[in-house]
Amino acid sequence: MTGYAEEVAGGQDGRVLVWDPAEPGTPLVELGRHENWVEAVAVLPDGRVVTGGHDGRLLLWDPAEPGTSPVELGRYESRLSVLRRSPGLAACLPAPSQWAWCDPL
Repeated sequence: MTGYAEEVAGGQDGRVLVWDPAEPGTPLVELGRHENWVEAVAVLPDGRVVTGGHDGRLLLWDPAEPGTSPVELGRYESRLSVLRRSPGLAACLPAPSQWAWCDPL
């Protein structure tokens, strides 16, 4: 793993996984876990990963340091189901029609 998230996934078990499709056969790398389902993922231009889940937490992960604690960018009362990325910013949708912007830089 280069420290840059090539592909990222999250699931019902709360795990946040990254892998490099250019290196077939290498194991998935677990960055860490949410307390519940991971519903949304986004890769920032610098390779860091932002995730949102049923636990209402918006987390920032560094693929160069798998297994370390993420930075909590926000916590919401409802689940985070959508993430969107623009240069340097991450947006989440914690409730219907309610966008929240954060700057993880």
